[in-house]
Amino acid sequence: MAREICFNKIPEGKLTAGWGSTRAPSEHAGGSAGNPSSIDVHLRSMPPRTHHTRGRPAEKLNADELRATRERMNRAGAEFLKIDMETALTFVQIARETGNDSRKRRNVRAARTAHDTALKLMPKLDLTVEDAQVLKSRLGRLRSELEALGESF
Repeated sequence: MAREICFNKIPEGKLTAGWGSTRAPSEHAGGSAGNPSSIDVHLRSMPPRTHHTRGRPAEKLNADELRATRERMNRAGAEFLKIDMETALTFVQIARETGNDSRKRRNVRAARTAHDTALKLMPKLDLTVEDAQVLKSRLGRLRSELEALGESF
C-alpha cells in the first residue's frame, strides 16, 4: 500500500506533515481548536529547542569562564597576527628577489592583504604592551617594505 503525506492545519496556522496514513485524503480529519489531532498534541508536548553543542546542551558560562575565554581569544589573536606579519615579510622578501613580474605582484598583494588584516584586527584585541609593541614594529617594517615595492597607503 502506498504511503501519503497528510497535512493537518493546526490552530497557529502552521502546516504539519504526518506519514503512514492508510486513509484516503478525503477521510482525514484535521485537528481543530476544540478537537486537536494527535500530531497537534505531540507538537505541543515537545520541549522547546535548546542550543546544543556536540550533542549536548550548551552550558552558560560564569564571569570567570568568560574572562578566561576572552583571554585565550586575545592570546590566539596576537599569535595569529605575529605569524601573519612574519609570513607577510617573507612574501615581501620573495617579491624583492624574484625576476618574475606576476610572482612579484602576487606576493606584494598577499603581503598587502596581511597588512590590511592586521590593521583591521588589532583594535579588536586587548593586546599586552609587549605584543602591541612587537606588532606595531612589524607592521611599520612591513609598510615601509611595501612602499619600497610601489604600494601606496
